Amino acid sequence: MAIFVVLSQKVTIDSLTVKNAAMWAVVNMETDGLTIRNLVVDSTHGSTRDGIDIVDCHDVLVEGCTVSSEDDAICLKSGVARGVDNVTVRNSHVMTAGVANALKIGTATYGNFTNITFDTIDVQHADKAAMAVESVDGADIQNVVFRNITFKDVGTPFFVLIGDRGDRPADAPRKIGSVDGVRFENVTGDGVRHDWGSVISGLSQGGQTYLVKNVAFQDVHVTARGGVGSVPAVPPEYAGQYPDPNLWGQVPAAGVFFRHVDAVSFTRSTIDVGANDARPMFALVDVAGFAPPTCDVTFTVRTAVGAPDFDPTTEGFRVLGATTAPAGIGALSTDPLGAWKIANPSVTLVKTTSDTSGRYRYTGHAEIPQGATIEWKTIVGEAAAVRYERQALGNRANAIPVATTASIDVDWQN
Repeated sequence: MAIFVVLSQKVTIDSLTVKNAAMWAVVNMETDGLTIRNLVVDSTHGSTRDGIDIVDCHDVLVEGCTVSSEDDAICLKSGVARGVDNVTVRNSHVMTAGVANALKIGTATYGNFTNITFDTIDVQHADKAAMAVESVDGADIQNVVFRNITFKDVGTPFFVLIGDRGDRPADAPRKIGSVDGVRFENVTGDGVRHDWGSVISGLSQGGQTYLVKNVAFQDVHVTARGGVGSVPAVPPEYAGQYPDPNLWGQVPAAGVFFRHVDAVSFTRSTIDVGANDARPMFALVDVAGFAPPTCDVTFTVRTAVGAPDFDPTTEGFRVLGATTAPAGIGALSTDPLGAWKIANPSVTLVKTTSDTSGRYRYTGHAEIPQGATIEWKTIVGEAAAVRYERQALGNRANAIPVATTASIDVDWQN
């Protein structure tokens, strides 16, 4: 190792360049009050060359660093019960992680990891995951944030895993850990190398399930590779393999495969694919509390030329729709009899303009799950009665007056 700081306090590594380390480049072990600033690591010739490793340290700041490594670029590890706490990595660049991950917690994960933040980091190249969180040796991992991350040319965007690899210190008990609280905030990226799909998975073993809990995506806009022509089977449970994000190859989701997860939320987020893919965007196995990403749908209803306007005090346009969720998520609303008793969305339309041809226009918005399909119709209410109704694929009412016919334009906006 080029630099090895161990069993120390209040250490600063500032404005150094480490080139062609024989193994891990800059390793910091059981050291508290550590600052690594303006460090350049250029060590890409060999598959065991990590860039910066933080091992069982507390109160660490890494900032203004540029890392080119063959193995993991910036990696947090734990080999003893001491664990890792209060680490911030910010304002840095990962130029390459040749065979591995850019930003990673793991693989060695015996002690706990708490209060970890990766903030404002640009990832240029990484063969595995842009962001990886692994508990495979017994660590309890809590409060991890990836914020303001951009990536290009990575193997896959996300990888979160609970496993039971069994590595532990001598005479220490074997244990299975947990992951609770991983946030991805303001993350953007594309140019994904591989078609595996991302994985967020807990573990079911020995009749007990270990859940990944509270995973949040906020302002995340990423594009997976896609291009797979058939849907693979659900992979087996983790069984001690080296926990790289391709350990199962292609998973049955073009975007993210979730298994043994409790509470997943998407806020102002979208996940897309670069090529048509037979797999659903999300595949869910034993998942509770899943709130998929949504799109803003604009409904525009235009009346026929010469049709009368409607009195807003007694009448109003409304859009009712039956929404079918993307495959793998399950139905959000159902309407098997076609009676529209369950309507999602129910959009109140507001008059916005009247053009020179005498067409009145009404618009409204609804949040629809990404990848969903909609059937919709409009109604015009006159007091408590329905005066007119129409749906996208044909009329639902007889003897509709020509003067009140309308068309529906739907504009999908991510």
